Amino acid sequence: MGLKKQLLSSIFFGSAIRDFGGRTVYTKANKSFTTYFQYKIGPYQKDYLLYFPKQPFTRLYVNEIFNKLCEYDGYDIIKYLEFHYAAYENKPDFLRFLRYEISGRINRVKKSWALKLQSALAWASGKS
Repeated sequence: MGLKKQLLSSIFFGSAIRDFGGRTVYTKANKSFTTYFQYKIGPYQKDYLLYFPKQPFTRLYVNEIFNKLCEYDGYDIIKYLEFHYAAYENKPDFLRFLRYEISGRINRVKKSWALKLQSALAWASGKS
């Protein structure tokens, strides 16, 4: 067993590593995720798609969904969500993803972003 596995298996060190964000299922190696929001590999564009210089890993992909959302204000937030919602086949799954992700983020971000996330959460809740 490697040193990293030994440390993560230890109650003391595993807890300490987790507390400082070093133990997560979202690793840079994990590039297998559900594409709720459409993306392309390429330079950033001013449209509703997400853009990455290369295939993103899960955490980067999910974070970019919300980074892009927070670029918008007011009704543009709703248009951004509607764009991706229309393209995703399983509507209940899309809304479930948004509700849980937003709920988990809303208290961890600055107030101006929290207001944008609340708009997105209201949209997702209204679709149910």
